[in-house]
Amino acid sequence: MNAQLIQSIIDGNPAITLSVNAADLRNIILSIVQGERIRTQAEIEKYREQPILTREQAAKKLNISKNTLNRWAANGYLIPVKIGRRVLYKPSDIDEMLQKKYMTGDNT
Repeated sequence: MNAQLIQSIIDGNPAITLSVNAADLRNIILSIVQGERIRTQAEIEKYREQPILTREQAAKKLNISKNTLNRWAANGYLIPVKIGRRVLYKPSDIDEMLQKKYMTGDNT
């Protein structure tokens, strides 16, 4: 049985019970793993291309002080990426935080 056919059957009815031979099962697993590997690699590449901001750059972009950045990190509002002693911020995290702030009206 074709691995894609089995996958489409599973996708259409997740509660179905199937009996498959070992070769088909192996092909399904390989197909799933390959798909996840491609998806994961795309995520990694997306983050590799993304610039990382220093505390100073992030504070300037947000028009706030570095102390406010520290408070936001402590409160879980904007979590930095720590590499060794360096504290860095992903622009996508800042954009996401700003979007949530404007959508909810939160002025924390």
